[in-house]
Amino acid sequence: DQDTFQAVLTHVADQLNRVFKMEETKSHLDHRINLLEKRIEIEGLKAVEIEKCKSEISYIRDQLWNAQKKYVDFNRLRPIMTSGTCDHFFSSLSDESKISLKRDIPKYPK
Repeated sequence: DQDTFQAVLTHVADQLNRVFKMEETKSHLDHRINLLEKRIEIEGLKAVEIEKCKSEISYIRDQLWNAQKKYVDFNRLRPIMTSGTCDHFFSSLSDESKISLKRDIPKYPK
């Protein structure tokens, strides 16, 4: 009877140790997940700042380019929207659309 009680008590003690280790592991993992989430948020903010800097550099580059010229090229100042961002500055009509506009002119009899 004493041996059975000792075996049950040992089993219960082992189970309690496992539970406490699981709780400790769970709290450790929660802490690490929180640290990773904070790091991801900081990296996201850095990415936003980098995009702002790229935009400012592009704007300053265009200002310098225009300051070195004797005239202002207004077509260069018009941004083309590509996937929600202004990537490059070009004229408003591409060469292909200019060609197709010439072809779309109706012919009238003389």
